[in-house]
Amino acid sequence: MLRPSLTTAAVALLCTGAMAQTDIKSRLQTITAPVKSAGVYHVATGTWTRGTSMKQFGGIGTDTIYNNTCSPVYFTGMLSSETFAHRSRLPSTTSPTTASIFYSGTPTNGHEDDTPENDSAPGCANSYAVSGFQVAYCSSAAALIDWRYQFASNYTACGATDMIPQYTVDVLGLPGGTSPAVQQCWLVDVDISGGTGGSILLSADGDGSYSGAINTDEFGFSFRPLSTAVAGDFTGPIIAGDFTWTGGPGTVSGFLVPCTGTDGTIWNNPLEGLARVVGADNNPPEEGTGMGSADFFRDSGTVVSAPSGSGCYYFGGNPHADFWLGLFAEPNCAPPDPLAGFCFPNAGGTRSCPCGNQPVPNGTRGCNNFGKTPPSSGDPTTATGGALLTASGTVSQSTATSLVFHVTRQHPTPSGNITILFMGSTTLSPGVISGAGVRCVSGLLTPRPYKGQSVYDGGTPGTCNIDFPNAGLPPPYNQNAFTRSSNPPPGASRHYYAAYRNTAAGNNHAPCTSTAAFNLSNAGTIVW
Repeated sequence: MLRPSLTTAAVALLCTGAMAQTDIKSRLQTITAPVKSAGVYHVATGTWTRGTSMKQFGGIGTDTIYNNTCSPVYFTGMLSSETFAHRSRLPSTTSPTTASIFYSGTPTNGHEDDTPENDSAPGCANSYAVSGFQVAYCSSAAALIDWRYQFASNYTACGATDMIPQYTVDVLGLPGGTSPAVQQCWLVDVDISGGTGGSILLSADGDGSYSGAINTDEFGFSFRPLSTAVAGDFTGPIIAGDFTWTGGPGTVSGFLVPCTGTDGTIWNNPLEGLARVVGADNNPPEEGTGMGSADFFRDSGTVVSAPSGSGCYYFGGNPHADFWLGLFAEPNCAPPDPLAGFCFPNAGGTRSCPCGNQPVPNGTRGCNNFGKTPPSSGDPTTATGGALLTASGTVSQSTATSLVFHVTRQHPTPSGNITILFMGSTTLSPGVISGAGVRCVSGLLTPRPYKGQSVYDGGTPGTCNIDFPNAGLPPPYNQNAFTRSSNPPPGASRHYYAAYRNTAAGNNHAPCTSTAAFNLSNAGTIVW
């Protein structure tokens, strides 16, 4: 059953200092049985719905806000006296966009496309009411198994203290192995809606706001078997989550592809892995590494084969020391931007801005504009932090597409600004200097790009904004997004960026001279 613990208001606020992890790779057990779905367990009634799962995994229900399911090759056994605790991150609205440390935007290691991918992304809320979660384990015990799962909005310790839970969920009568001692592995979705305890309310980024400081932004989860479990039962959680590991027994796992921190969640780059998420071509849902997943966990209680007793442990770096977990909620987020942004200067592998004009905040838009801040009376020129290219609407391969491009926070003039939206077939990494900005798109395509007059919004500091194709030159020049993208075939990628005047850039040091008095937005990709 679900129940707030006696310490509902308490969260672990202690930070460990210099933390050492102890290697317990010797506890790894290879998964030798297929991981089968046991169905959905309804905590409120203690009943099952077989043959289905939560939304992101093929059934109906809620959105996936956390997904740690990548590279399931091993599990590790537990005793009834042991508790494992781990920490990861749910993104708040102030969470940064952080490019993948593994995928740079070019095909690598068999990954399915060349779309830039992210390990971190902004959330759409500062707390989430979790209505269910998904776990996975293996067992050779010839009996049913009871588990206890606990959650806290903030958990910062590993080597020093146990997690102080806010919520406890007991899941009773789960399947084990088969007699005599034959391994079975199970995937269980736990529905916690409809009970007297309600949902699990987790603050995003620990306290509702991203700080970026060490040990401040993570939620915690812990678990242990309630029923009797001995070492010989080989009962324990499936180890999952991986940023870079491509190892593992090939006969068990096959070729492993590292996952990003947003894969398989609603924070995912909408272009990357889309077919797998929706189940096209009979592909399974996309695996992911939980956002901010740490490569260590706390083992407390009577610890099996652990040389240091209760403390912080890992598996030597391979595999990643985290456990299968999915979290589900209904945050009612706005539809995702269909344009996958990249080329954010001075971040994620993109080169820095050429004239010392880094974006503000860094890594969130194009290079900063040159101008006055705040604008003086009658002179709205200002530095805006940099221009941002986004999109909205539905991408469809017809002239009826509702796709619209938006360019905001351009350098303003009293009469607005001239803005050109360029389109190319290939990407450039880490980007090249272009005016006062950075260009990451090449292979420019015809028809000629959109060109339009942006509008000064009059605010402070004041910016110029424009929408394409709803603004700009009259037809037939300003055609819809599908036609202007050269009628791309299904699955084709088109890459876009905006250029606009920034006269003040010409007064700064080289290469920002009078011949380069313009600036660029970030870039973005649409898959048609």
